[in-house]
Amino acid sequence: MRNSIKELFILAALAFTANVSADGTRFLEDCNNYAVSRGTFGQGYCIGVVVGVISASDKICLPENVTFKQAVLIVEKYLKDNPQELHFSEGSLAEYALSKTWACPK
Repeated sequence: MRNSIKELFILAALAFTANVSADGTRFLEDCNNYAVSRGTFGQGYCIGVVVGVISASDKICLPENVTFKQAVLIVEKYLKDNPQELHFSEGSLAEYALSKTWACPK
């Protein structure tokens, strides 16, 4: 039951986000704003994508005591350091950045 609720949440988030931000360029702006100030829709969008990817991915294993803010900062740094990849979707960019940092053991 819990997995089906999580899957439903992820599908709803993906359906909603498909119309909001189409690529990594806007996602970078949203995640940059998350670190700078609080309270905007873009900040909520960024943290929502990051938390959703962490929850859904089997490639990411966060160590204990890692905060979602740290995860957002990892994604933001990856986006800034790799502008040639900003044409990819937000979810795939976030998953790649986080899995490079906190890959699950094989």
